[in-house]
Amino acid sequence: MINKIRKKLVIGYSIAIIVILIASIVAGYMALSRITLKMNQKSLFLYLANEVYESQEMLKAWQTNHHLKTRIRQITAHKRSFNNVVYWYAPDGRLLMAEELASSISPKLREKLDAWNFPSGTLQNILVSSAEGKKPWFFMMVSQDIYDDNNTYLGRVIVGTNMSPFASIANKYYLVSALIVLAVSILAFWVGNFFASKAIKPIKISIQKQKEFVADASHELRTPLSILLSSVDILKKNESNRELIADMKNEILNMKHLINDLLVLARSDSEKENLVFEDFNLADCIKSVVRNFQSLAFEKKIDILFSSEECIPFYGDENKIRQLIAILLDNALKYSQEKTQIKVTAMATDGDILIKVKDQGVGIPENQLNKIFERFYRVDKARSRSTGGFGLGLPIAQTIVQAHGGKIKVCSKINEGSVFEVRIPIKSS
Repeated sequence: MINKIRKKLVIGYSIAIIVILIASIVAGYMALSRITLKMNQKSLFLYLANEVYESQEMLKAWQTNHHLKTRIRQITAHKRSFNNVVYWYAPDGRLLMAEELASSISPKLREKLDAWNFPSGTLQNILVSSAEGKKPWFFMMVSQDIYDDNNTYLGRVIVGTNMSPFASIANKYYLVSALIVLAVSILAFWVGNFFASKAIKPIKISIQKQKEFVADASHELRTPLSILLSSVDILKKNESNRELIADMKNEILNMKHLINDLLVLARSDSEKENLVFEDFNLADCIKSVVRNFQSLAFEKKIDILFSSEECIPFYGDENKIRQLIAILLDNALKYSQEKTQIKVTAMATDGDILIKVKDQGVGIPENQLNKIFERFYRVDKARSRSTGGFGLGLPIAQTIVQAHGGKIKVCSKINEGSVFEVRIPIKSS
């Protein structure tokens, strides 16, 4: 139990640190991206304004000579550098002049710009495919229609900025961030494990002392109780004391059962109880326990019906499974009315073993179903006391089921009865 608490603390602490770190990295990246984008947009519009002013004379010259040849000037470019490009188009859509990157992607960019149909003054993002297997280039572009003083359309200017370097920086940012998250995760796990161990150390000591007390008390009380039982048997020979001594013996037996139950739970808490796993026939095991309870059931005029396959191979601790079935049957007998039935079934399903114990007893209120596996919890304390219950049977049953890797649950309706269902995964030796 302590180890589970420590693991939960470590995992919770590590997850919290990692979530905060990732949130900080994402927020930082978004803020950096927004600032960079705004700066590039502002720079691009300033560049556009300058090119519009300088291009008017060239576009006016085209008005008088429509046979001007296209002039293309290429500038040295690299994806690691920020580079601007500019294109001038005549009113008929023909490219007059261009300043573009000395790269194989420039003709592909020109093809996209020849079909430009975006409104003047609006920013557009354009992806241009590169060589096969390489990442595409990313450009941010904007156009401006040019008019003379008489409002005559002279043509169009398109300017753009190569944003691929920013994408490359972003990829490095992702890589560095991933390495930071990995390093901090390892560090957070180590630090969390260290502080969690220190935090639960006092609790661990306290629980260990409690377990030792319960275990020691159980061992110390067993001997005097055995002596008392022997003494009571001797005194019982005196007829005048027989009734009083019988009551004393019942109380001593109740104490002995309680101590045995406490010892079982103390061992399960300290994870010191070693289960002896072996192959056995589960059907025969359950049938044997049912047979032992038939005499008790006969006294209350209750029929115990058992149905299962003839052979159910099972790998587990046979003694613990017997104890599990005995607890469920004892519980069903205690709260069943006379002239009713208790049905016990066992079967092998896909991947697990299913055991059901169904009674026609008083039932359990719905609001208490999630509490019946708590230690010392009894639905009806007065009735439980009269039947000798201490509220430890079902917690022990749950411990046995969990030790075999299974689950136990209950469905119940008032005055109709309860059904305890145990599922244990099939294991092989």
